[in-house]
Amino acid sequence: MKKILILLTLVSISSYSKTSTNSLLNYIMKENQVTKNVNLIRTDFTDENIWKEVLREITTPSKDYGFVSYVTPINDIENKLKTAENLISNLPKDYKFSFLILFDSVTVKHKDNILLVVDLSKKQHRSFRVKPCDLWMVENNLSIANIDFEEFSNSLDSNQIFNGFKQ
Repeated sequence: MKKILILLTLVSISSYSKTSTNSLLNYIMKENQVTKNVNLIRTDFTDENIWKEVLREITTPSKDYGFVSYVTPINDIENKLKTAENLISNLPKDYKFSFLILFDSVTVKHKDNILLVVDLSKKQHRSFRVKPCDLWMVENNLSIANIDFEEFSNSLDSNQIFNGFKQ
């Protein structure tokens, strides 16, 4: 029975990949956006290379500590040019994180490809930016409520970018 189920799954995946340029992950995410990890939602589709570079950077272990960001990339063209508010209003009721991360037009245009981190814990959705190489610090700590959004907000530079905590 297990062999048949695995075979059917592989056939389904194989058939899907031949008929679409989207990844299997995107197909699954369209069906159910409740994920194990915080969502990294792509809203700008102008530069595929920057998207791939950001994904590579956030999944590369940090030099000092070896940490990575645990995110679920949502690469769905239906999110093109949507604002944080649009995306927040469409999150599933059981989305379990207090924040989400956006890859938007600022990410593409900024020399450091800064991502937008949006606080979902209050009606007034605060936000700040973070370099992909520092996202692990934000994601890891917000995900387990080790550090709250306020503490990160208090450590932003004049451009509202988190560059690590000052020692």
